[in-house]
Amino acid sequence: MEQKDTTAGESAESWRVRRAQRRDFAGVAELCSRLGVGVLGTDRRTIRRFRRIVADLGNDLYLAEVGESLCGLVHIVYARELLGPPRAEVALLLADDPTGTGEVRARLLACALQRARKRQCSRVVLRIGSVPTDLADLLQREGFHCGGEWYARDLAVEPQAQVQERETDA
Repeated sequence: MEQKDTTAGESAESWRVRRAQRRDFAGVAELCSRLGVGVLGTDRRTIRRFRRIVADLGNDLYLAEVGESLCGLVHIVYARELLGPPRAEVALLLADDPTGTGEVRARLLACALQRARKRQCSRVVLRIGSVPTDLADLLQREGFHCGGEWYARDLAVEPQAQVQERETDA
């Protein structure tokens, strides 16, 4: 997934979304610190936990980068249910958008939805405590509904914005 940044005032620098690897710990730690969401320690236990998350089939960690620097990440955790289809939880969605348009955050959310569909999840959820206030509008445009402590979207239901967009194209 490679995107070109062509916004006014910015150079036409390429950015992309890619799967995280074991070697990305330092960049992820720096991004979390820069955005003020927490500090990842450099102790062996924390590094091991990061590497296990990257390797775990029940997690996806995708990174957005411009050149060699990280500008966002999305961490998705999958839960299998005994009596129902699996679901996905966006455990963390961070973006330091160099374009200033919110496009990086939108692409990371789209990546999370695509991965959830690929894993045949019926629902994607986000805990409200982990949702920045400026993300709420994007979630509503993408078909998420706020209920209690969660934002949730059923993947079988198409968001109203996409339905309206298709109707205007026809």
